[in-house]
Amino acid sequence: MLSYIGIWLLVSCPCIFASQLPFEEDFDFDQDIPRSETSSPLHRLWGISDTKARVGQLFHFSIPVDAFEGSISHYKVSTADGKPLPDWLQFNSKTGLLEGVPEEDSVGEVYILLQAIGENPQEMAKDLFAIEILPRPHILHVNAKERCKVGQEVSSLTVVIDRSLNEVSPKDKITTLKNLAGFLGISYEKINMISQAHDILSDAIIMAGPGNVKKKTASSTFVLQWQVGCGGKVFPAYKSQLQQIKLNSKDGTLAEVIQLPVIGWYLISEAPGPTFRHRREIVGSGDVENDLEEEIVNETEPEIEVEPETRIIPSLATPVFAEHMTSATPEVHRHRHHNGESPPLEVPTSLLTSPIPFASIMPTPIYVCTQSLWLLFFSLSLFL
Repeated sequence: MLSYIGIWLLVSCPCIFASQLPFEEDFDFDQDIPRSETSSPLHRLWGISDTKARVGQLFHFSIPVDAFEGSISHYKVSTADGKPLPDWLQFNSKTGLLEGVPEEDSVGEVYILLQAIGENPQEMAKDLFAIEILPRPHILHVNAKERCKVGQEVSSLTVVIDRSLNEVSPKDKITTLKNLAGFLGISYEKINMISQAHDILSDAIIMAGPGNVKKKTASSTFVLQWQVGCGGKVFPAYKSQLQQIKLNSKDGTLAEVIQLPVIGWYLISEAPGPTFRHRREIVGSGDVENDLEEEIVNETEPEIEVEPETRIIPSLATPVFAEHMTSATPEVHRHRHHNGESPPLEVPTSLLTSPIPFASIMPTPIYVCTQSLWLLFFSLSLFL
């Protein structure tokens, strides 16, 4: 009789949930595994993303450090079809730096095939990416705070170079833009290199000054231009820069910096797009202090919609089948632009009145016996 009781207790013992059972496992791994003495071969890791360039602006692009993995000796580069790079694009095979100033006829896409050569010449990895060359922007600013109001003209400081743009080598164009940006303390992205587009007597010019060249010698000229204000006025931060250009253009300092002869300079106010200009009523006298009033353009930066780091994915709703509907006649939206097609779908506008069945689903508990109960049953079995 006692044996039957012991078996019954063993089968129908009170237990606890599995979550309360202490569970320990030794997951320690051997940390003394020797590492391989040889490094992994050179291969492409994350690759190179496509990039963009603009006509007349300095394009400066370095190969990302995580593009390849492994020891790299140098790079080789060509177009996707194996041809040399465009003339405007310069490449450093040691550092993987791409630089250049695109021209008007360069607008479009160029596909670059870059090969990374390892310390062992037998090792090589490659990747293909695209450079999209965009037209020269009509708005020269790169800072949202310097954006002019709608319909307001852009004030640009311009340096005239006594040289045809086609006569300047791609390498010298890079040097000119870098040196001028460093001399003025501004980003090279602000400066545009443009073929001469304005007559020095244009009514769009507010003020002008001479350079170190007394007489023009080149058949055509080009300009270096960047935004300094809005509405014919100069931002306070650029007032000293205007004086700097005025003095250094005449004494030859600016020509030494950019390594090109300077005919002169001028401050121009023009519409940000290729629109027709009306003749200006007032022309500046050349006196910076009297002609240019200080004005700070307070423009609110455009609101940028920030993508959340996490996304909430809604669960699909379980369909509910109604028992019956009210007897109200539903309205029908008749699509008059679907003549000749099947009759429109009738959409009921009344709400469902039948109760919605609902059932809660509970998780099934898992029962295990504790160690103390097992010892109790084992002791009873010995006495039985």
